[in-house]
Amino acid sequence: MKVITSRSNFDKVTKAFQRRVRVMIYKQAEKNRELARDSMKTAPKGEASAPGTAPRSHLKTDKDGNIRKTKKGNNFKTFKGFIVYSKEKTPDQYAKAFIGPASRKWAEEIGHTHEFGGTVKKHVKLTFRRKKGAGRKRNAKGKFVKSKRPAKTVVDLGILTRKYPARPFMQPAMIKASALFQHTVGKIGGQ
Repeated sequence: MKVITSRSNFDKVTKAFQRRVRVMIYKQAEKNRELARDSMKTAPKGEASAPGTAPRSHLKTDKDGNIRKTKKGNNFKTFKGFIVYSKEKTPDQYAKAFIGPASRKWAEEIGHTHEFGGTVKKHVKLTFRRKKGAGRKRNAKGKFVKSKRPAKTVVDLGILTRKYPARPFMQPAMIKASALFQHTVGKIGGQ
């Protein structure tokens, strides 16, 4: 049997190999995202997960504890909804994938704090508003007199610091996904 080794065949094989590797990388990125999102359980606001376990995803609720909905009747997006993956093709035709919290600055900050733990500093201000019509007075002619009390009062509480323990969610997902793909593809290097 004679094997044909022309340059055009080599290029076709190389391109096919690169395409298959790209598809595998994208599928693994998709699986990582899916596992990370599935590790987060939905819980009422204020109920934190134990340190060392995946963080919980909290739904927006009103004062009575009822879940708030969007105008279309869907649940609001939670932190779980901001875990994404994106595909990139490098100049040498291989693939790169970004997996993790993105789309919003707060999602990236929360994701990093959950994954590795740490302290968060936040500048807190409280605003107190006067009720409409409360304390309004009328003059002798019956017209309202402008109140000397301001419509709102802002109290600056300063910078509050809060310490969060590590609650990894991406690293365990990547370990699970790599184990699944190692079983599917086989070990690199033929071992």
